[in-house]
Amino acid sequence: MKRDILRILPIMMALVVTSCGSSNKSSNEPSKPDGPSTVSESSKPSDSPSIHEHQFSSDWSFDEECHWHEATCGHHEAETKYAHAFNVTINRENALKTIECVICHFVDYEIIKTYTVEWMNEGVLLDKETYLEDERPFYKGETPKKEKDADYNTYEFIGWDKAPSPIKANTTFNAQFRKIDHVHSEGRTERVDVLEPNCTEKAVIKSSLIVRNVKKNINATPLISPL
Repeated sequence: MKRDILRILPIMMALVVTSCGSSNKSSNEPSKPDGPSTVSESSKPSDSPSIHEHQFSSDWSFDEECHWHEATCGHHEAETKYAHAFNVTINRENALKTIECVICHFVDYEIIKTYTVEWMNEGVLLDKETYLEDERPFYKGETPKKEKDADYNTYEFIGWDKAPSPIKANTTFNAQFRKIDHVHSEGRTERVDVLEPNCTEKAVIKSSLIVRNVKKNINATPLISPL
């Protein structure tokens, strides 16, 4: 039996030494995972800070003054706003102004005020029209005329009593005339009597004067005041 113990003792000592060596090694060295070693991208040190790229909608957003592409990433401070580029159309029949941006197609409408314009000549209505506010009226009819007066003075149309400026209210324009005195060839204004012979056909009297009064005289011959 003693011989058996001596035979087993070296084996037991060898087992004890091997156990102690492996224990010390595992406590002093970190354990390595099985397979090849890998490092995640997120754990790598970054050479530069990350840059956020803003994302914008392809559709236009707008208000009464501007339009812009809205930031879909939530960073609205990155949005750039642009002033509208308006195109204006006017519907005279409905007195309606349409205002539309040619970029984002924002549309607004305005009702235009209308006013009545009358053109008068010595109390006689020549024309009457309706104009939109801020339109400039103009007379489209024939040139106003004024008959000679009792003294055979003539009148020349020289315009209206006020300038046709952009309309802001109902307005009446009155024709204005310049008086042209009837003047004798000698430079005097006077009445002229012409004696007409008693014949079946009226005599033709040529004169630089306008005939004002015509009288018949059986015994007279045509008389013309000297020039």
